[in-house]
Amino acid sequence: MADIHCSRCDRDVEGFARSPLPGPMAAELEAHTCTHCFEDWMAQEVMIINEYKLDLSVPKNQDTLNVEMARFLKLPSAPEGDGDAAGPPPDYVPPTS
Repeated sequence: MADIHCSRCDRDVEGFARSPLPGPMAAELEAHTCTHCFEDWMAQEVMIINEYKLDLSVPKNQDTLNVEMARFLKLPSAPEGDGDAAGPPPDYVPPTS
């Protein structure tokens, strides 16, 4: 394990023993995220999925979640925006009362 500089908490810490996720974002997560901030993301991720009722079998929804993860963790690939406040997916329509 190599030491990394976490983009979110701005600390130099020990990196992951193994990648927390598969796929194209794995290397970026390993290079820029500490385990504590990733655990914070996992709690935020559950709230986003539940609040916006995201069906992750739909590729667009997985892409939305990946963008929110990049923002939350302040990864270099993140689009501009507030990293601490995830917004609804662009096509989200709140349920009517």
